[in-house]
Amino acid sequence: MQDIFSKMTGERTVPRVFIGGKCVGGGSDVYTLHNQGKLAEMMKAAGATAKKED
Repeated sequence: MQDIFSKMTGERTVPRVFIGGKCVGGGSDVYTLHNQGKLAEMMKAAGATAKKED
């Protein structure tokens, strides 16, 4: 799997997170996107929705 990710993204580490068919990076990259307020807008643009739990 890591060899496939390396060919696709240039990175071998896992997890590799894809949003809307585009690799946005690994776990720490997703954490950074969230903290910057960018993750939700990227997911919304990709058609993802979330239902807030009560």
